Amino acid sequence: MKLTELKVKNAKLEEGKSKTILSDGDGLRLEVTKSSKSFVYRKMIDGKRKDIHLGTYPAISLKQARQLKDELKVNIQKYGLEEAYRKFKGNSVKQKEYFEDIVAEWLPNYKVDNKTIQNTKSRIDKYILPFFKGYKIKDIKHLHLSNFFKQFKDKPATAEKIKVILNHIFKFALSSGYIEFNPVQDVKLSDLHIKNSKEHFKPAKDNNILKLYFKGIDETNKQPITKNCLKFIFYTALRQGTARQLQWDMIDWENDIIHISANITKLKRDFDLPITPQIKNLLKDSYKYSSYSKYIFTTNNKTPISETALRNLKNEIETIYKIEEDNKMNIHGIRHTFSTLAREHKDQHGIQEDLAIEFSLEHKDKNTIRDTYNKSTLLKERKVLIQWWDNYLDNL
Repeated sequence: MKLTELKVKNAKLEEGKSKTILSDGDGLRLEVTKSSKSFVYRKMIDGKRKDIHLGTYPAISLKQARQLKDELKVNIQKYGLEEAYRKFKGNSVKQKEYFEDIVAEWLPNYKVDNKTIQNTKSRIDKYILPFFKGYKIKDIKHLHLSNFFKQFKDKPATAEKIKVILNHIFKFALSSGYIEFNPVQDVKLSDLHIKNSKEHFKPAKDNNILKLYFKGIDETNKQPITKNCLKFIFYTALRQGTARQLQWDMIDWENDIIHISANITKLKRDFDLPITPQIKNLLKDSYKYSSYSKYIFTTNNKTPISETALRNLKNEIETIYKIEEDNKMNIHGIRHTFSTLAREHKDQHGIQEDLAIEFSLEHKDKNTIRDTYNKSTLLKERKVLIQWWDNYLDNL
């Protein structure tokens, strides 16, 4: 059965497969992978198979793919395979040899959530295109990438995120026939003296520093809802990106659980967060300031508060207490601090299983087989852990 534009638009990769193939007949097929949909013309000549990549969807439509296939068919009969293919490459790829053209073709095929798309576009516009625009993608080598990444020597987290984006772009270019090798795969940030970003996720050095940051929240002049958000992150050890996007309808007040939907978690899995008395009081207090919005921690325009707002609050605490550089922690460091102290104080909370600590941090089980088959979330153990941690913070 022939394809339709609707079938092409809705075509998806079948579960468990690396490629799904849909035939349009007469040698034309749509090949669907995790990262792209490509039109391919398969021609048998002298018993040998030749696959010719016509282009990716939606950069070219089904109608255009059929036209290209028909032109190729005529030219193969007229000039032979090699000459017809040379003419085809000259006419089609020539117009899309520049890096920015490939990016424009790749983005519609990047199937992620809206927030990730927005962040990706922002990083492309801010960092990637100003450097690589005007380059033919096949001319971009390891040296160009090394020179590009030097600007991120002190921004390892940004470097890692941008490397992921570039790798997606070049993998797409490779699968689309624009290049024959992906140079990003050989780039090692450590070789460029870019520190591992984990070194920048500074935990609290000791209890005195932890106390300054936690108790110091109330000493700042920031908005109450911003203060509550940072307190919430301390009490829960939740990622700040997830905490900022929490919504009121995720709260199960009767069972003392926040049912966090997969679209705002790093692992893209639903996550249940136990509510302790401290967390419940904080949520009730926050309702006074944000009941008008669907977001718990919100701004006046009903959007989630920003990462910058939390960072500015942390910076004000550091200014108030004149915390020296070597003693500074950052917001992600709260999670590291919880992880370390929970392991050191097992005699206090009584939870001996490290997996409960990892699950409290919304980490995957490193044992992939167990992660696949073990569906327990250790919710009861995690509630004990979070309650111990909240009490620990209050008693600093």
